[in-house]
Amino acid sequence: MSVKFIPVVFLLMLAPQKDRIKWDADRPLKWSDFKGTPDPNSEYGALTYSGFRYSYQYKSGPEGTEVLFDVETFFDKNSSWVRKETDALLRHEQIHFDITELHARRLRKALRAYKVKGSETFEEDIKEIAAKVNRERDEMQNLYDSETNHSLNTEEQRKWEGKVAKLLQSHKRFAE
Repeated sequence: MSVKFIPVVFLLMLAPQKDRIKWDADRPLKWSDFKGTPDPNSEYGALTYSGFRYSYQYKSGPEGTEVLFDVETFFDKNSSWVRKETDALLRHEQIHFDITELHARRLRKALRAYKVKGSETFEEDIKEIAAKVNRERDEMQNLYDSETNHSLNTEEQRKWEGKVAKLLQSHKRFAE
């Protein structure tokens, strides 16, 4: 069996491991995680910098091509900052991190469903899938901020907290 190994890593932000927090349902964000310097030009009370990285490889054999991948959601401590520490704002920032995890799960789902058409298009196909999921993540993050008015609309904030929790639950089988 011939094995082709092509490792590829996509990072939204490269950061040393000690300066990142991996998403974990049992480990919510704390204000002490926000170590960055607030943007003096920003009107906001805090900023969460989260992303996902993915790597993949494929093996070709007599039975076809198998895709192996890893997707990890992270919070970058040094790029995330806070100016105004409130419980409501921390919950708002946590949902930003949760939305990133939701889209990491959607990426895992899409990669599991991906059928390799040929080694010539494999890398481009994977990049296209990841780019689409990332665009959807950005759109959801923007909609979340818009509808909650950056946490100031408490009714919408509660709705989004429930909505994101349900979406994470519905994608639970793609958690790792």
